[in-house]
Amino acid sequence: MDNKLIFIGGPAHSGTSLLEYMLSLHSNIKCVGDYNNLNGDIKFTENSLNIFNTKELFDKYINEYIKKLNLKSNDYLLLKNPDNVFYIDKINQFTNNKAKIILIYRDGRDTSLSLVRRKELDIWPDFNSALNYWIKVVKIILNNNDLNIFKLKYEDFIQNLETTLSNLHNFISVNNESNKNIIEYNNKCNKSQNDFPSHDNHVKLRQTQLLTPIYNSSRYKEELTKEQEDLYNELTKNLF
Repeated sequence: MDNKLIFIGGPAHSGTSLLEYMLSLHSNIKCVGDYNNLNGDIKFTENSLNIFNTKELFDKYINEYIKKLNLKSNDYLLLKNPDNVFYIDKINQFTNNKAKIILIYRDGRDTSLSLVRRKELDIWPDFNSALNYWIKVVKIILNNNDLNIFKLKYEDFIQNLETTLSNLHNFISVNNESNKNIIEYNNKCNKSQNDFPSHDNHVKLRQTQLLTPIYNSSRYKEELTKEQEDLYNELTKNLF
């Protein structure tokens, strides 16, 4: 089953949940993770990153998911967690470099502004801390060029959704059966947080993001201060 595993990682607030949801629309891709597809196939019962503690524990989790989801020989198991990016070596070690790893990132200015707005998380108190986190993760992404790794930007979905989806499906080695459904869905859906009954703002936010059309959500041009822009330019001048 090693060659039927897909891992998604990247900076938080960069499109990992959106990417997972779009891939989950394919009939041969089944999802687990901190946010699985909207049908809620399965949830982690423990800290999801415990899966990387040992090879034995990794195999135990994977086999449990395969059994619970009743995966067939041509199905893929997708595990999404932004922090998967920190466990690329473990993923490759435990799967003999056969797993598919998809790493997504978004413009660092938009990601940093978005992270700072999540006050309840109390992880990134200011733009500086959020930006340094984003740089740390993007450096890992840019420095990994293994053949089993596919890298993309959130903005790729905005600029050319159909081509990006086709490239993803080709990388995974599945057909493009869900492309048309995703594109039609994206053109029609229009939801807001008020459309969901959950009292958990985090859940409502994620549901809203997954059920609204993909659009250019860039805000930094209007919201970024000159000081923040200067900081971004200084810290990222040698990044790309």
